[in-house]
Amino acid sequence: MSSVIAIQSVPGRGRTLPVSAVAVPPFPLVAAHFALAFLWALAGAAGLVRVAPTMALGTFLDPRVLALTHTFTLGFLTTVIMGVLYQIYPAMLGVACRSVRVAWWSLGAQTAGTLLLVCGLLTGQRHLLGIGWSALFLATFGIAWNVLPGRRRAQRNREIGAYVSYAHTAFGFAMAIGLVRIGDGFGWWTTPRLPLLAAHFQFAAVGFGSLTAMGVGSRMIPMFLGVERGESWSLTWIPRITLTGTVVFGLGALTSVGVLAWIGAALMAAGALLYLRLAQDWYNRSRIRGADATLILLVTALASLAAAIPFGFGALEAGLRLPGLQAAYPALLVLGWLGGLIIGVSYRILPNLTWQYRFASGATNPNVPGLGDLVSPRLGRLAALAYTAGLLVFLPALVFSAGALARIGAALLFAGLLGTLLHHGRLFRPTKAREGTGARPAREGS
Repeated sequence: MSSVIAIQSVPGRGRTLPVSAVAVPPFPLVAAHFALAFLWALAGAAGLVRVAPTMALGTFLDPRVLALTHTFTLGFLTTVIMGVLYQIYPAMLGVACRSVRVAWWSLGAQTAGTLLLVCGLLTGQRHLLGIGWSALFLATFGIAWNVLPGRRRAQRNREIGAYVSYAHTAFGFAMAIGLVRIGDGFGWWTTPRLPLLAAHFQFAAVGFGSLTAMGVGSRMIPMFLGVERGESWSLTWIPRITLTGTVVFGLGALTSVGVLAWIGAALMAAGALLYLRLAQDWYNRSRIRGADATLILLVTALASLAAAIPFGFGALEAGLRLPGLQAAYPALLVLGWLGGLIIGVSYRILPNLTWQYRFASGATNPNVPGLGDLVSPRLGRLAALAYTAGLLVFLPALVFSAGALARIGAALLFAGLLGTLLHHGRLFRPTKAREGTGARPAREGS
């Protein structure tokens, strides 16, 4: 008889996320991924406050801007995705990773590779770029070997495994383009910089980040909203359409065939619109209209994804004539869509996992703290609102080249991330139960 831990989507109410207790990874592994990721995000936001006026001037190829971009994409987003996959595959697909030891080694390689690559971009040291890329390749290979084959053994939700597999295919293309650019720095060959960077970003942010977020979100978002997801043909076609779009766009950018770039952009937009349509249906059927941190950030993330579509077409049409769009479009995807979704999800995942790790063994003891004793809904809401306000100030400031406003927006983003980090840090403080507070994630036998 194995037990199933039911992770509550809303403390004290709502649907639950079943997690097979036989297959769950060690809590320190998942917690370490989130902790390092949020430290990367906080460091990136601090740097953003300093560099925001430079970005507002349209100098998006400044080495500091490129380093900050990779701080968010590799340090924050990719590290979180790696940790989430170790938790989600057992929870949603019913399979475990092959080796916890390899998972730890992959995290170490991911952290070292990101640090070396960011330092290489800041200093222009090509050897740091090469060593950093090699470490990142080992990290990617480690998680691909550790997690991706589980799709074939999945007991349920196999379409999520398909999303993740498509996403890692895109990540492979992004890594390959990154290597080509590093080789250019060593003088091995000559490549067109802007087309390669455009293709590199689309493969990383749309192909890898967005497909992973859409796949995992297709189960999590309905759970958080307390509705049945339902089946839809679009769930099957979204990853195919989106990945095809990134490939076609990449070919168009690399060959300077404009029509291919536009076709690829249209396909990526179609994939995003299909997903937004599903999300709208989930929200319409939900009876939950609370203003907790998760729901605030989910709305922020989905709105950012919707806004990224016209911003992306505008950036493609205007080119370097409107450099503000070239800076705002990546910020929408990375900070708005992917960042907002990940931070929002963390407000549900981490408290539940932490409670299970710290107190599940004594769940029958009435003096054990409840979930409500670990969290601070007010701090979470304030942090989420600060992050959302930061986006609302930062993004228009980039478009209209308002350096002072861009810095204010970046400061609000930093405040939102700092508030989130403080909220999550509270989960590990010594806690005494208070009568009538909180709710305990249910434990059921199966």
